[in-house]
Amino acid sequence: MEFFNNCSCIEELKETYRELCFKYHPDVSKEENAVETMKQINTQYDEIFKQLKNVFKNSKGEVYKDKKPVSETPEEFRNIMSMLVNMEGIIVELIGRWIWITGNTKSYKKELTKLKFRWCKNKKAWSWHRPEDHTRSQGKTTLNEIRTKYGSVKVEKDKKMPPNCYDQWTATQQQIINQQKLKYRQLHVYYITTASKLKGEFLCKKI
Repeated sequence: MEFFNNCSCIEELKETYRELCFKYHPDVSKEENAVETMKQINTQYDEIFKQLKNVFKNSKGEVYKDKKPVSETPEEFRNIMSMLVNMEGIIVELIGRWIWITGNTKSYKKELTKLKFRWCKNKKAWSWHRPEDHTRSQGKTTLNEIRTKYGSVKVEKDKKMPPNCYDQWTATQQQIINQQKLKYRQLHVYYITTASKLKGEFLCKKI
């Protein structure tokens, strides 16, 4: 199976890999052949990375080739994604060659630091990039300004559902329904009893 047929730039390649990793990674996938599928994805990613590592897309959707040398290896991005796949409640955003992480990051401070992410206080986000992509803005540029300039692909990593969550939800819903049925029966009996009493009183008065 070809997984990256429609990728025309490095952003699209990375975003497609991110989607595939979050879907087929053995840590999250329940498929029996998840390990083999992930190996195929990694192999294809490495091959196409070499072709597109200097090809980018700007915020206008225009594809261009950057002559700036790239020291990033395909393994770096793959390793980062394989770690992020287990982090719940985070938001992963790809902007150019940079990776930005927001959301529930407090719980993963040590892990992100180990992956060489840097905390950007002004932006309240974690960032990762290669040395050659360093900027001179000194943190003055906002994330929205960066998104406007380079374009952005964002995805929120949903919280994992606990084991047997559906079964627990179904049991709870059924319990609520049963309680409502019981209340209905009680009210029904009450109304019948009240109506009977009123009818009896009415007949007594009539007689």
